[in-house]
Amino acid sequence: MSLEELHLNLRNLSSDDYEQLKSLMDAVYHDIGGAWPEHTIAKLIQEFPDGQIAIEDDGVLVGVALAVQVDYDEFSNPHKYDDLIGHREIILNNPDGDAMYGLDVLIHPDYRG
Repeated sequence: MSLEELHLNLRNLSSDDYEQLKSLMDAVYHDIGGAWPEHTIAKLIQEFPDGQIAIEDDGVLVGVALAVQVDYDEFSNPHKYDDLIGHREIILNNPDGDAMYGLDVLIHPDYRG
C-alpha cells in the first residue's frame, strides 16, 4: 500500500466506533483475549474523550490510542499495568490527574510499516 492510496483521518473515538474497534482489537489481540468489553470502551470515552484517538482510512478504523488521566506521583514509580486496568473491566481514570497514561496503541496489521 502506497501513501497515495491512503485517506487517513485522525479524530476522537466515539461510542459509534465500537463494532469496528472490536473487529480491530480481535484482529490484533486474537491470541490474548481479543476486544475489550463495550462498557469499558464507553467508560473511557465518557470519562476522558480527548484521550481516545482513532485513525481511519476512508472511513474504516485502522488504528487507536487509548489513554487515561492519572496522578503522576502515583504512577511515575514502578507499578503494574494491572494496578490501573484491573482485567479490562474497571479502568481507573482520575479526572483530576496531572498526567496522561497511555493504556494501549493498536494498528491493524495491514497498516504496519
